[in-house]
Amino acid sequence: MEAIEQLNLPKPQPKEKGKDSKKKVISIAPELLIMKIDLSGFRTTGVSRSSLKELIDGLDGLPCIRSINLRNNGLTDDYEREILALFDY
Repeated sequence: MEAIEQLNLPKPQPKEKGKDSKKKVISIAPELLIMKIDLSGFRTTGVSRSSLKELIDGLDGLPCIRSINLRNNGLTDDYEREILALFDY
């Protein structure tokens, strides 16, 4: 969880009633131009469901993301829903 918190991912914006939810405003701030996230090697401390949820929520504000490395984290089929949600981005 601490590794994901240190990424300082953008928080999802609340949807405004009556606004077009598909229209995204892309900012070119340097912290939003992340192309790769490497979260490998957390097998001993484990990865929680809440940390994966926070990662998924933060990806919406990262338009340049191309790769997420979750190797060697001890993820099992129990996290199937969260891992499949990563492919929506």
